[in-house]
Amino acid sequence: ALSDRPEDLLFWLQTLGIQVNVRAIMDTLAQVYDVPVTALWTVLRDVLDNLITTIEFDDEARGMIRQQLFEAPNWPQKLLLTPMIERAGGPGSMPFGKGEVVNPFHRLRRAT
Repeated sequence: ALSDRPEDLLFWLQTLGIQVNVRAIMDTLAQVYDVPVTALWTVLRDVLDNLITTIEFDDEARGMIRQQLFEAPNWPQKLLLTPMIERAGGPGSMPFGKGEVVNPFHRLRRAT
């Protein structure tokens, strides 16, 4: 199984889904179309909030997702380079570590 805990799935959404993929798309859209990146983060926040409301999560899961996405001061960050260097090219899957970054939705609050 990919994950047994909702928190683990949320980690992958936050790190690979949003921080890597969606952030790159938003940065490109902001640059190409001269749109403030804060406007794009606002749209993402609104869409995620609406999905959290409409998807049939139980109350505990819904509360955890909202807390981790919007209220937590920091988000997890997936660290790749240091673990790869430490492993020195040994066999196996790509290693990673975990760190923290400022919650991008908290940055949005400061920008508005």
